[in-house]
Amino acid sequence: MKSTALICRSLSLREVKLGQKQIDAAAENLLALNAKIDVEKMGKASFLMIITGGQFAYQRKDGVWVVPIGCLKD
Repeated sequence: MKSTALICRSLSLREVKLGQKQIDAAAENLLALNAKIDVEKMGKASFLMIITGGQFAYQRKDGVWVVPIGCLKD
């Protein structure tokens, strides 16, 4: 009997910041870390996300998602 295994890997980068004033610094950190990833070995990150204590989710112009922690429940 022949079997085939399918391995799916998905890479994402996340950072938690409680204050809105820290979002720009967090985005810079994520973008810098993303630039260091060897995409040939690890693959490209599917998304970059900052988890905040804010109220609204949005995507920044640089592609980084800003998401309130309350959106992640359930």
